[in-house]
Amino acid sequence: MNARYKELITDKIVLGSILGGIILCVFHLLFLVLFLSKLPIFLPLFNQLPWGEARLATKTESFIPLGIAVVVLASNAIGALFLYQKMPLVSRFLCVTSLLVSVFSFVIIIRTILIVL
Repeated sequence: MNARYKELITDKIVLGSILGGIILCVFHLLFLVLFLSKLPIFLPLFNQLPWGEARLATKTESFIPLGIAVVVLASNAIGALFLYQKMPLVSRFLCVTSLLVSVFSFVIIIRTILIVL
């Protein structure tokens, strides 16, 4: 198992994507914690739903995109770990996808908070 880690870490795309995703998730968490006290009770988080109360979420539900990003990042990193020896390209796709999910969830929260404030 240790050899898999070493082999995975030597790939710059995989390592950069995983580290970038982790850093974005940490920034996401810090951003939410810093602005949590300044936010109103309800936030317009579910923009794909019809207009009205269905779009609104509470302050604690603003952590949902972060949770999704963390779950995707962890599952894709584990999948990349097991797939790297046989299919390195698929492992790179998984890691880059997790980075993109982290970026999009961070952008969603930044836009939502900046609209509300």
